[in-house]
Amino acid sequence: MSNLYKRGIPYPKKQEQHTLALSDVAGPYGCCGVFDLCGGDDLVSLSLARFNGFLDWLGWETTDLCKIQKNFIDRTIPSEEVRQGWLASACDAPNSINWAACDFIIEDFGRLRRAGPTQDVTKNHLRLCEAQPRYRRDGTLIVDDLEWYLVMNAEVMLQDLMLMVINGNVNTAGQFDGLENLVTTGYVNSRGQRCSLMDSITVDWNFNGLGGGAGVVWTDGRGARSVSATATFTDLLRSIVRVVRTRIRNSGLGVMDLQVGDVAILATSQMAECILDQFTCWRVCPGLAFNESNLNTLEARTFRDNIEGGSINANGNAIQVEGFVNLHGLDVPVLSYDWGLATGSHSDVYVLTGSVGGRKVLHGQYNDMSQVQVRYENAGKFFSTDGGKVLGYFEDDETCLRPTSEIQPRIISWAPWTNTRITNVACDTPGGEIFADPTSSSFIGGSSFSIATCVD
Repeated sequence: MSNLYKRGIPYPKKQEQHTLALSDVAGPYGCCGVFDLCGGDDLVSLSLARFNGFLDWLGWETTDLCKIQKNFIDRTIPSEEVRQGWLASACDAPNSINWAACDFIIEDFGRLRRAGPTQDVTKNHLRLCEAQPRYRRDGTLIVDDLEWYLVMNAEVMLQDLMLMVINGNVNTAGQFDGLENLVTTGYVNSRGQRCSLMDSITVDWNFNGLGGGAGVVWTDGRGARSVSATATFTDLLRSIVRVVRTRIRNSGLGVMDLQVGDVAILATSQMAECILDQFTCWRVCPGLAFNESNLNTLEARTFRDNIEGGSINANGNAIQVEGFVNLHGLDVPVLSYDWGLATGSHSDVYVLTGSVGGRKVLHGQYNDMSQVQVRYENAGKFFSTDGGKVLGYFEDDETCLRPTSEIQPRIISWAPWTNTRITNVACDTPGGEIFADPTSSSFIGGSSFSIATCVD
């Protein structure tokens, strides 16, 4: 019996209608394998791809709450009737207080579902040859193709998730709001009233390079204002951190509790390289000029080496970063993320606050799929993995099986005003941009992918 079923995953019930047809997509092994494992030294480890460092930085939890309504208090203020706080006499009545607040509602989840190719259950355990190691990430064996396809389903769903984290839109059925729709202006409360205190900072960098230029516009809850053409990208980052820290201090969240890694810069790997280069010139180059000549001085190279690489701890994960920039005494890590940020020769950059004083203000959630089996007696065909994050089931037709997986994620942003989106930033490095999305036309390999098919 397969370990897949030993773990309590039930055999699927027979369907009355015949709807499935065997796929010719090659499995990892079986009678027709993608990998030739008959050599004595061959070893193929099959497991879930590593989570991207940014997803680990966000942190994810399961929840059974569909609708969340929350009041966020921006700051306490004197009463509107009488603002003075002093009293002329010991017997005078004290004046009252008030607070600025905005309630907002988060509802439902995105829905990501993938199905593996249909397999013949009577052959999924067969081996191509004796030397057939199939390993999970923890070193234990994957014992059949059906389990392997469940793993592959999850990997492709992670690709879907990594794109939706950036460009998801809750107004599109099956999606949740990604950063493009969370880090924005124009917030309203649950009654549709304008709530400017929740607005993020958005900056249109107007396709300038990191040395700055004309036409840059800063927008937040106070409206839009022009940015000086002499301001460099580092000047902008410093101002963003200053404004956010000031607002955190005014809100009472505790600015003194900000730790390294609470605030992070999110950029493509190419843009991360440019940001660290520009910060180096801002610190040590003559006249702050950001160019190759200034970067190729001994002082600049030494400084650049010192701020590159390293790691941070977030949500129990040790996360590798591209480097650090020090902004108003706070070391801010630069995380690379090559999903959905770049368009042509320009891209977006985010400055995000994940937590303040140990309190999470930006994180991910999954609908808890472990409750499916608990709540419904007729849900025996469903099973959950990964602590309830993933729902699995098999669609069957006689001895044909198709493994299906589903996740329902969303992003929770309690304090969008602590986050910034910078659009239309230009950056040029040798080699250009490398895109992580394998469906992108700019992905290396792009249209040259060929689907692995079973050839006897």
